[in-house]
Order: sequence, then structure tokens, then C-alpha cells
Amino acid sequence: MSYAQLVQVRNVARLLSALAFSRTPTPAAVNVKLSEWRVELSEGTIAAGAVTFTVTNAGSIPHAFEIEGQGIERETGVIQPGASATLTLALKPGTYEVYCPVGNDSHKKLGMKTHLKI
Repeated sequence: MSYAQLVQVRNVARLLSALAFSRTPTPAAVNVKLSEWRVELSEGTIAAGAVTFTVTNAGSIPHAFEIEGQGIERETGVIQPGASATLTLALKPGTYEVYCPVGNDSHKKLGMKTHLKI
């Protein structure tokens, strides 16, 4: 192998290494389906780190999505029937309660709640 070829191979190796270490991890994806008196998660257990929730209101009245636990309490705005919203956040290991907070938690009390394990 010539010196020029060796330099090219070394430069390609450095570039690949730099790309591998400079990548930002892609958030985990969880699809959430809200409907009258249910919250359905596409995943019940995921790894710790960034997660993007894509929340769809498949019901016939407005709903919202809230996640609470491990020092986090975040929610979407009200989602109209047929509409969607996203929520991205970093989650630490533990169990989180997810529910619909609409109506001062009356939807939650009617069964719109579940848990997510990290």
C-alpha cells in the first residue's frame, strides 16, 4: 500500500469515528391513543433517555396527555377529536403515571390512566 493510500484510509477511519461519536441519540418513540376512557401506549416499558410521545385523540371529545413521576410532570394542551400532539422529554428509570388531565382529572377518574416503566 502506498503512503497516499495509507493516509486516505487513516482519514476515512477518523471521519467515521468522528461521525459515530458526534451523533445525537434519536429519542425513543411511543405512540399514545386516547379515547373515551382509555389511554393506550404502543410500549409499556422503554429504556431511560429521551422519548417522544405522539398522542392521537381517537375519541369523540377533547382529551389531553399528562405524564407524572420521578420529579417530572408535563402535559400537552387539549387535543381535539382526530388531532394529534407530540411531547418530547428525558425520562429517568422508574414508573410514571400517564393519564388524561381534562376536567380536573375527571377523565382520569373514569379510567383514562395507565403506567409506563423506564
